[in-house]
Amino acid sequence: MSMITSHLEFNIQQNSYKVEDFRIGRFIDFERMKAYLSGGQYGNIFRMGTIQGDESLVMIDIEAFFTAFCPQALKDLKVSSFKDLGVDDYRAIKDVYIKQILPWYNDYLKSINPTEDKTGA
Repeated sequence: MSMITSHLEFNIQQNSYKVEDFRIGRFIDFERMKAYLSGGQYGNIFRMGTIQGDESLVMIDIEAFFTAFCPQALKDLKVSSFKDLGVDDYRAIKDVYIKQILPWYNDYLKSINPTEDKTGA
């Protein structure tokens, strides 16, 4: 099992963020927010398999992550809602999410529920 860092650091625009509190409740809040933001339709949107649906799921995931793990980042965006972001701001945030946050998050999930190596290595 690979070791993951106990914190996550990233920059959005000119702001730096460090997330350190990874209690189980935050993971639950993340999943709950995805259901809430999708109006309970997250699975249906996923099953649609459209480009627009897939992009909306990324948007939902991003907002849910920041709501659960780093609400200060949403406050610093200077918009009343994540939905009010302009395209350029969204693309900058999406880039950070895809390249830095999502890989860290996936590694963290693997550490919570490791799978056995079936190759015998």
